[in-house]
Amino acid sequence: MKRIILAAALALSSVAMFAEGFAHSLIVSKKSGETVEYKFEADPRVSFDAGDMVIATGQQQVRHAIADLEKLSFTKTVGIDKVEANKSDISVAVTSSYVEVEGIAPGAVLTVYSLEGRNVASAVADAQGTAQASIANLAPGIYVAACEAHSFKFVKK
Repeated sequence: MKRIILAAALALSSVAMFAEGFAHSLIVSKKSGETVEYKFEADPRVSFDAGDMVIATGQQQVRHAIADLEKLSFTKTVGIDKVEANKSDISVAVTSSYVEVEGIAPGAVLTVYSLEGRNVASAVADAQGTAQASIANLAPGIYVAACEAHSFKFVKK
């Protein structure tokens, strides 16, 4: 069990390095069935001391006995709201030079994010509800595009 907790902590610390600028959430599930969620504005640090797991940000810290822990889950919030049911259909086109979304509200912003969560491109929808963001200068890889209550992942080759 201690090896599992240690592996989870190592994974958490490596994920925290890539999560700059975002709100973090750590969900601690205990063997008793209790679940505790911690939300952080700054990067949390997880360490182990005398049989305890220590979660710290700045001067605040919380301790949990390792023997009481069942599972740890680490998430980061990227600011995409829930998708509403019964939304109108949208159309998405991805080429090597642009991402185009049709069927959104005029003035809506289409934003393209790298996997690290950085805003790498954006465009504003025209009066017909079409937004086209240039991705010609982006390196090949996986990106996430978000617009209104919609988001999708795409691969630029």
